[in-house]
Amino acid sequence: MNRNLVCLLPHPGRLRTVLGCLLCLPILLGAQTQQPDIPRIESVRMASRQPQENSQSLIWFDDFDIERLYTESSGPQLDNTTRFGNYGKAMRCFYAAGSQGSGNRKVFFGDTPYTALARAGVKFDEVYWRIYVKHQAGWTGGGPAKMSRATSLITATDWRQMMISHVWSSGESLTLDPASGVPAGKNYVVTTSYNDFGNLRWMGNKPISDFKISSTEESGWWVCVEARCKLNTPGQSDGENQLWIDGKLECERLNVDWRGSYDNFGINAVFLEAYWNSGSPVEQNRWYDNFVISTSRIGPVVTSRNPELFKTPYSGPGSQDAWEVRIALDRDGRRVVWSSNPVTDGDSVVVGASAGTFSGSLANEIRLAPGTTYYLRVRQQSDEEAWSDWSYWHQEFMTEGDPEPDGMGCDFNGDGRLGVADALALLIFQLRNPGDLRGDINGDNVAGVADVVILLRDIMTGFCGPGLSSLAAAEGLNGQIEALELTAGEGEALRESLPVLGLTESLRRRIETALDRTGSLPGYREPFALMQNSPNPFNPRTSISYSLPESAGGVRVSLKVFDLRNKVIRTLVDAFRTAGTYTVFWDGNDEQDNPVANGVYLYRMRAGEFAQTRKMVLLR
Repeated sequence: MNRNLVCLLPHPGRLRTVLGCLLCLPILLGAQTQQPDIPRIESVRMASRQPQENSQSLIWFDDFDIERLYTESSGPQLDNTTRFGNYGKAMRCFYAAGSQGSGNRKVFFGDTPYTALARAGVKFDEVYWRIYVKHQAGWTGGGPAKMSRATSLITATDWRQMMISHVWSSGESLTLDPASGVPAGKNYVVTTSYNDFGNLRWMGNKPISDFKISSTEESGWWVCVEARCKLNTPGQSDGENQLWIDGKLECERLNVDWRGSYDNFGINAVFLEAYWNSGSPVEQNRWYDNFVISTSRIGPVVTSRNPELFKTPYSGPGSQDAWEVRIALDRDGRRVVWSSNPVTDGDSVVVGASAGTFSGSLANEIRLAPGTTYYLRVRQQSDEEAWSDWSYWHQEFMTEGDPEPDGMGCDFNGDGRLGVADALALLIFQLRNPGDLRGDINGDNVAGVADVVILLRDIMTGFCGPGLSSLAAAEGLNGQIEALELTAGEGEALRESLPVLGLTESLRRRIETALDRTGSLPGYREPFALMQNSPNPFNPRTSISYSLPESAGGVRVSLKVFDLRNKVIRTLVDAFRTAGTYTVFWDGNDEQDNPVANGVYLYRMRAGEFAQTRKMVLLR
């Protein structure tokens, strides 16, 4: 339409012209086309076999593709129209307008005094349970009060409860609401029946998740919800309670007294629930799928290395013209490894070289790396060519197979160690290979200093994983730099980049001096160094590396693990060592080879006059 229109002043015979100009007014004023709503990745296609099915830590597994026997079950039949990954079936919770809802499953296991459906007779002091949850698109009214709980039943007839670990709603969010049937510090149960709320010792409905799982905005896609309950040591207040949503730790309670000094039963039941105290304001549905109970962290579903991704249906003005999705190695999207081409046919895409572009550590690959966790974001375009904003990174998933030693692509120079040398090698690679996507860490199709900064940050923070020894120290990025001849242009480009790379001042000055004198990068090794453990947090074991300089000769090295009260938990090294870099492992056990509790631990190295202490987190 011609924007250079002139509206004539009204007079007889020109009324129609003026009306036409008024209709054009939004265009004349530069009105913008309305954006589509921001979509989500609704789900991913799972691998045919999930590792939890054969895990020694498994207590219960149900993908709801068939109706399994539960201790108690109610609600609608399994639903084959709404299901995770567009495959199989899912459990449906139905809410008629004004009703409390229907749909629940109760599974008893372990040392329950009732009939155990799994692991009969085993006493469990620690349990994880996971479900995927989807609220009907357009969901309204906030969250039904109840979603799930783990509990300990001590009688077969009236189901008296020693404790309950509730995952309940608080508005549109989820919350932890721990309760005990044992008076604080006592060794007896005071509840007289099931849900004897008046005799329970309630410990507070907190904290509340930031993620609003029962909001209209987050409806229409499958969200991973995992909880953990660890009973306290009898007589101590060291119990724990955690809640993860879409792989992120949202709520945590520590120092919980679940059971005083009572120790007759463990956790022996998990319930999936639908009950809405005040009733649903409208008729609507909620679904559960991929239900797992375990003694270890469960995490997201596992997919093939070329998974199929499903987008939520289009919502916005007009109709959908196209959509795009990206895959990253981290929740912040710093390391994008695959970007789809615009998808113009349907709401699903199979990850591969023909449907998009691999970049960064996966440049020139045809599938995702094995045994690796990924995150997704997506946007969609209307038929008026307006794009929505990108979604946040979400829908965590893991690929099948064993992880590669450098699955994060951090060891850029291939020397088996991580340090500043890798970042400098990446920078030189970018200068010598412009346009090569192996130098594009963040997936923006531009290989530059921003990618180098990301690599340095990932090495320093321990993001790169357990496969390599890390040479990153707390005060900066230390490590070995091999001698490297540079052209004059490369030396100048490197000098200009140094201020933004986050190097220690001494290392930056040393490199600048070498460049000024010779135009080459010198061989260099930092002195004593105690590296950050990797991975961190860890489960079940972690690696710790340390370096001794040539000038030290032979020196006695002590490396010990302490708790926060400065009590020695484990001695890892107590011996003479010569110059070099060493790696030791800690399996999370004490000197008597007993597993220690989750929490923050210190590890301290002493070598001659050198001493350094670092923190690490054990999260089983």
